[in-house]
Amino acid sequence: MRMSWLTPLVAIILACALSACGGGGNSGNSSSGSNGSSSNPGGNGSGSNSGSDSGSTGGQTTYIVTPSVNGAGGAISSSVPISAQPGTTASFTLTPNSGYSIGSVGGTCGGSLSGNTYTTQPVTANCTVEAGFTQTSPEAGSLAECIKMPPKNHELLVVVDGQMPGTYTTQISFAPVTFMGEAAWERVIVYSGPFIKTKTDYATIRNAGICTIAQKDMYGTFVYPTPDCISPDMKPDDSYDWPGFTRSLPTTPPGFEIAPKIHSTFIGFEAVTVNGKTFSNACRFKIIEELPDSISIADNWLAEGITVRNIMVNTAVDGSVTTITTEFKRDL
Repeated sequence: MRMSWLTPLVAIILACALSACGGGGNSGNSSSGSNGSSSNPGGNGSGSNSGSDSGSTGGQTTYIVTPSVNGAGGAISSSVPISAQPGTTASFTLTPNSGYSIGSVGGTCGGSLSGNTYTTQPVTANCTVEAGFTQTSPEAGSLAECIKMPPKNHELLVVVDGQMPGTYTTQISFAPVTFMGEAAWERVIVYSGPFIKTKTDYATIRNAGICTIAQKDMYGTFVYPTPDCISPDMKPDDSYDWPGFTRSLPTTPPGFEIAPKIHSTFIGFEAVTVNGKTFSNACRFKIIEELPDSISIADNWLAEGITVRNIMVNTAVDGSVTTITTEFKRDL
């Protein structure tokens, strides 16, 4: 807190020290201040004044040690700059949050870590201590936990433009299968409401990531030209692209299906409560889907291998906008 009322008082004291109060021809007097020291051994009314940018206490220089934490995951104590005498050391306690451990400790002071205590080298100048923490468990947020296989069978609730008549449910169930000689999970999706439709797709684990590799519907089984994969190694702000596909349909007249090009960005971990169930470390994605006649932008939260919330805004080429909200309803 700045106390401006001290300014006139300091000015009076300094004026006194430099004029009448100092005297001339006295046997001697001396004074010292926080900005250095002054002396008048001969009583001649003159003096000298010296100081240090690092500060001083009674003529003794001190240095400032500034602690900080890089990123999230824990705390350092003291968390504010502290003073250290030349040649002495300073100690700090590092406390990781749940699901984190102490990572690296650096800065310009130098020093060593013992347990959760970091001790600097003898301080010879102003310096810094920088602590970092490393995520160690799914409880602190894990993309692998969000996309794991197999999730529970569950039901989703879908609302179109906020209208209850447009509401329908989606029941999703999983079963282990062998697909084209590869161990996979078969996901059966049953849409009900304004229309009833069943779709099946197949997902497998490749390079520790979850890849959707094919789908099956009334027109047959279609293997994706490019698997749609999510890597568990993604970090916040990482993104991936899927080119989509176009396939011919055996309809009369002949038709075709277009799966949108997708650009997904991993935003980070968030707590989400949906229909009374809390997902403490859901993985949030920003998803852009492009079709020839529309573009959709969605916020999507994944947890326990399922979509727990998806809010999509679709804009058609004619300017019409449709909002589709999908939320977890219940485990089956």
